[in-house]
Amino acid sequence: MKTVYVDTAAENEALSVALNVISNQYPESTLEIVDQETNYPLTRFQVLAKNGSYSFVDLFVVDLIHFGENGKVKLYVALV
Repeated sequence: MKTVYVDTAAENEALSVALNVISNQYPESTLEIVDQETNYPLTRFQVLAKNGSYSFVDLFVVDLIHFGENGKVKLYVALV
């Protein structure tokens, strides 16, 4: 896996931030969340980025690590 983005974000905005990061790298792609698992404090999403002809498909892992009670999460986006 190659980490492409790390940041802290508000819990309710973190997935949107991650999807924006991916779509900025693959502007012609359709993003699809194909899996989600939660094992507190970790929530993990698997996101496919695929172009219209499906000639390429990349898999990203988005990890949200919950910490504290301030509504913030540590956000990691990695290309698998």
